[in-house]
Amino acid sequence: MRGDRRVNAVRARRAWLALLLFISLCMPARAGVEEELRAIEDQRREAIRTKDFARLSQIYAPSFRAVAGNGQVIDREQLFRMFAGTDASLTFKTDEVQVVQQGDAAVFIGRLLAHTGDGKLAFASRFSHVFVRQGGQWVCIAGQSTPVLAVRTG
Repeated sequence: MRGDRRVNAVRARRAWLALLLFISLCMPARAGVEEELRAIEDQRREAIRTKDFARLSQIYAPSFRAVAGNGQVIDREQLFRMFAGTDASLTFKTDEVQVVQQGDAAVFIGRLLAHTGDGKLAFASRFSHVFVRQGGQWVCIAGQSTPVLAVRTG
């Protein structure tokens, strides 16, 4: 009988530890990491607007890959060519942000809204960026974008 109790106690402890591990893996990022990634995303948007490819090269890893809104898999060079053709009169805003961190990796999820000079919505998309910390810096290694047809902006 004692042996059964010990086995059950060990199983219960293992189940509890497994549950704690699962919960910790699913937890949102610490506030500091979310703030860091929000700042990088702000810098990224500004670098796209000003066509600052030196800054973009610091944000995006050379091995970067993404699934574009049209379903095409693109690399960093192709992405930068897309950025070069971005209409400079558009303004961009990111909202509905969520960040999930696991160690030195984090996923930044948001909604991107592009507005014309007169304030009309030009397009909207949901996106995710996968960041890893390399040499103390967050670097974007992968991304994905999905156009959003109907968007609530209020």
